[in-house]
Amino acid sequence: MRWPLLAGVLPLLPLLVLLDSLIVPAQRLPLLATRGEPVVFPPFHLNAGWFGSPELDLRADLPANSTVVLSVDLLDGAGRPLLQFRKEGWREQGTWMEQGEQGTYDEGDTATRLDLRPGLSGVHQLRVQVDDLLDASGQPLLQPVPLLLTVRHHSLNRPLLLLTALAASSLLALYWTSVYGGCRRRLRQRVDDEHLALRFEAGGPGLLRLIVRARFERGTGTLASLQIPLALSLSDAWGRCLLRQRKLLPLNGVGSDGEAWIVRQSLWLRIAEPRSLRMQVSLACERGGGALELEWLELLVEDGRLTPWPVAVTPLQPEPAPSRPAPA
Repeated sequence: MRWPLLAGVLPLLPLLVLLDSLIVPAQRLPLLATRGEPVVFPPFHLNAGWFGSPELDLRADLPANSTVVLSVDLLDGAGRPLLQFRKEGWREQGTWMEQGEQGTYDEGDTATRLDLRPGLSGVHQLRVQVDDLLDASGQPLLQPVPLLLTVRHHSLNRPLLLLTALAASSLLALYWTSVYGGCRRRLRQRVDDEHLALRFEAGGPGLLRLIVRARFERGTGTLASLQIPLALSLSDAWGRCLLRQRKLLPLNGVGSDGEAWIVRQSLWLRIAEPRSLRMQVSLACERGGGALELEWLELLVEDGRLTPWPVAVTPLQPEPAPSRPAPA
């Protein structure tokens, strides 16, 4: 069943919105302003719409230890004021000393940001006037003030978008776990013997997965082969053999010392109806020549499995009954 995989696009939506806002270049407009003389930035275009909001970021490069008062007007294409406000800024530089340590500092409040939602798209301008520019003693300064206006057409809350993507990923993981991991564990049996035989009830219809695992410890002999013979058979409630397999399982080293070994075999079966099954598993560890000692053998049975991708399903077919010779 693959359609739950479509939910994987949900965490991508806020990331795509964030990416789209980042690829739109910002427009930077520098200007010099003199005290008492209004200056107008070059025209810029603001877009109206539901996606994001235009952002105006105005910054002033003040001299050290000074204060400023700015009068700012946002004008439409016809020169009519749409928004008016005053901005007070300051900048302070100096040295500090504390407990035998010293350093320098440069602090200030020289920027203002406007998040706008225009009713109509169009050309706008920003008019700025320096009303007061004073030094630390309150005396006026005559030097011009460099201004920088940055226009971002799609301003978004980036931390909120990243948090939304993270929350959507967590919900997606829970959803996929509930869909593909919501199987029923019929049994899990672990023994310290090379042979395991047991009966279990399998629900249906659906996929049934059998997992055989074994762990070995290195013995005293010399390891001649890196494969372990496995014999597996499955029969129904009437004793008819439905599956019989014999194969060599490779040994996989565990740990840096290579003293422990794991073998694993997984089978997918399709059950059409609930039925009682009997399974027998046998490992021929004697082929290791004493180099391997079985620590445990484990069988795990799960039914009601769903997978997002196709899996190789082993068919269950009763073996034909042996033919009897015709009477003479």
